[in-house]
Order: sequence, then structure tokens, then C-alpha cells
Amino acid sequence: MIQAQLMGKVSSSVQNSEDVLTSTIFGLLRYLPDNELLIEIFNSARNLEKQTLQIKRDELIEVDYYFWPKLANSEPDLILTLKYQTGEVHLICIEAKYFSGKSSIEDETVDVEERTNAQRDQIGREIEDILNESTCLTLGLICEDRSVKRSMIYLTFESYIPYEDLESSLEAVAQRPTVKFKNEDLYWLSWRHFQPVVSKFISKYNNLVITDLNDFLVKKNMVAYQGFDNLQSVGMLNWSYSTKTQDLTWDSLKNVSVTNYSFVGRNMNGRK
Repeated sequence: MIQAQLMGKVSSSVQNSEDVLTSTIFGLLRYLPDNELLIEIFNSARNLEKQTLQIKRDELIEVDYYFWPKLANSEPDLILTLKYQTGEVHLICIEAKYFSGKSSIEDETVDVEERTNAQRDQIGREIEDILNESTCLTLGLICEDRSVKRSMIYLTFESYIPYEDLESSLEAVAQRPTVKFKNEDLYWLSWRHFQPVVSKFISKYNNLVITDLNDFLVKKNMVAYQGFDNLQSVGMLNWSYSTKTQDLTWDSLKNVSVTNYSFVGRNMNGRK
């Protein structure tokens, strides 16, 4: 599939599919020999307080990928579980968007307890689900004897943080007092954050996976502004005006000729 996309041999519906995008990018990241690139990308995520998501590297022994897991009230695009030698687990839930926004928002015309999933904020539902111990245990996302840290990432194509989307999701969670979630654990990440990091790791990995991933991100225009390259210095310009300012007057327009012209069948005198 990656080769077909690189060569433009897939339909526009496939090219613009969020699921295909998520599968392609994270599927390739999954095949890299270590998790350094993944961690570097996630450390670009930030919350509403502009704090970055800090993922520990030390004693990380395993990263498991769960694509589109069916939770109690939602189906996020991806859940990652980072497992450490200490017994800790960092669960990261990702809701990925491309050209669309959240699939559902809170319907304030309906009482909170009466709202269906279609009437609830999508991110809010996913946050509630990853905090549900029984759901996570049943799916094998966590173990009973493990300390679990949970983070939610809203992944979009924009190059700026979508404050309103994040704030509305946090407001939706706050309406359910039984859901104990810290606002600072909701992060935003842009698809455009990937390619600058990926490009730095090409020489390290030196394999077709990282090369194809970089080419794919560039083809999808998922690149961030990196400033200007190869700027050359220019000399000082010694320009000056030869005409004195006081000589530039309207006096030269005093004498104008009279002309005759026709307007709606009437002859009129005017000036040009």
C-alpha cells in the first residue's frame, strides 16, 4: 500500500482516509528497530498549558500497538502501551484527524446522563474509556499489578493548537464527576511534527522503512516551516532621489485642454 500511495496509484478516498493515514504512518513506525523516533515525535505534543508530553526513555522495554480497539463507549484510532522494567505502564490513546473534526460533540439540549454516544464529545468518551479499569483489563491494555499513567493525544493536520476542540472536550469530561482526569493529560500533536523528526533519523536507521516514511510525509505535505536556507548576504544600496521634494507640486497640472464628449445622447463639455 505504501508504494501505491507514493506513486499516486490509489483513489482520493483512500488518500484522504484518516484510517489509512494512521495505519501507514504508525504501521511503519512499528517496524523500526527501536522506539527512539516514536518517543521524539510524542515529546512534541503539548497541552493547553503548553507543557510538552515527556515520555521516559530509561528502562523502556516494550511498546505495544492496538489499532482501533473497541472500548466501552468509543473506538480510538490507536492505543499504545509503553512498558517499563519498573512495572510502570504509560497508556497513550490517540484520536487522529486529517481533514475532519471530532465525529461527535456534546448535545447540551439533552441531560448529561441521558445522552447517547452520538450525543457526546468524541474525545471525552475516549478519555472516560481509558480511565475505565475493567475495560482496560479486559482488553489486556493493563495488568492489575501495574502502575498506569494515562495520556490522551488529539492528532490533527493543523499547524496550530485547536484550543476550542480541546477545551470543549475537557468541559465534557468535567460534566461527569466520576471521571477523574487531569486537564494537563490531554495533549495535541500535529501530523506536521513528524517529518522534521523523521528526517533526522534517516542516517541512524538507514533502511527502507524510514526512507519510505519520510517520502510519504513529504508527499502528503506534512512538513513544518523550517525557515529559509542558503540565504546570501547583499550589499548596501546607495540609492537617492535627484528631484527635490519641494519641486513635486500640482502646479504642472494647471493647464488642461477642453474636450467634447457624449454621455447618454447629450453633448457635454469636460476636461481631460
